[in-house]
Amino acid sequence: MILYFSGTGNSQYIAERIAVALCDELLSMNDRIKAGDTSPVTSDERLIIGFDIPDGCSPEYAVRRTNKGKPGRPRKNRLVVKDS
Repeated sequence: MILYFSGTGNSQYIAERIAVALCDELLSMNDRIKAGDTSPVTSDERLIIGFDIPDGCSPEYAVRRTNKGKPGRPRKNRLVVKDS
């Protein structure tokens, strides 16, 4: 699953290309936020998260969350892509 947030469209562009290349599901956090959807996002498979990094600084909350796995199940296959 490719999960992304894009403020400028750059992260969306990259996420779409990764999803096509990997034949994987694409999920927009922008759409979930606009719809008021606060349900958990889960995947037993690979999870790739993309987000904008303003002024070269990662959003602290997003980085903390991507570094966490479930107890006894560390996060695997994590990729953070910086766009500017």
